[in-house]
Amino acid sequence: ILMAHDIPYPWESNWSVSRILSTIFPMPTGIPALQQALMRGTAVHEWTQCHDTGHSVMPSPTIKTWCDAYKQFCYTMSPSWTHCEYAVDNGQYHGIIDRIGSMRGHDLVIADIKTGKPSPRDKLQLAAYALAYAPTQLADVLRVGIYISSSGTWRVKTYDDHEDYTVWSNLVAEVTHGNHGTPQSSDDAIEPADNRGDGLSTPQRSDISASPRLVERLSADATANPEALQSNQRSDQSGQKKDTDAGKS
Repeated sequence: ILMAHDIPYPWESNWSVSRILSTIFPMPTGIPALQQALMRGTAVHEWTQCHDTGHSVMPSPTIKTWCDAYKQFCYTMSPSWTHCEYAVDNGQYHGIIDRIGSMRGHDLVIADIKTGKPSPRDKLQLAAYALAYAPTQLADVLRVGIYISSSGTWRVKTYDDHEDYTVWSNLVAEVTHGNHGTPQSSDDAIEPADNRGDGLSTPQRSDISASPRLVERLSADATANPEALQSNQRSDQSGQKKDTDAGKS
């Protein structure tokens, strides 16, 4: 997996993928349960990053079942990731792609890891990533949602409708040239945990290995109580088709 320096840098574009999506899929605010789910999603993503970059970290009890599901997915599907948490910016919009690599005979897989159920926004999110990363290779791209659950089960859903690219492109044109204005800082809206980093004026990582600080904190979280875990996650956040039921653990 490619490595990069764990330092912020400025985005070229004003709009993030998740902010554009929020214009048609608005995120509710002020819901404690949602806030907890967002923090849990962030913690799970951080653990999967450690897992996929070769760091053995015991997951916190509060996220263990999701992490077990991801391990079972990896064991069954044997993905070979070449990019992890890869930042893209095509001048119109920016985002962070969870994984890029190969899987089950497909050489160009763009994947997003989800801790919730499939949503209509997922196909457009993945279309956005594909257009930003491989605009001339769309016929070769396999867009994949990896859905892991609290029950320890997992599911792979592929998105292959090329109309998604048209819908996304039209949405980008409407948002960036319409009456939506210029996005402000990420503090004025809740960003989905599965897009952690999306919407920030400066990304915290770009296609990197898990930093030693992240590995150390996650290791500490594995033995911390839930209150301490939530405190750590809040601190981190402020500082930084076809269905294929591929199997269940």
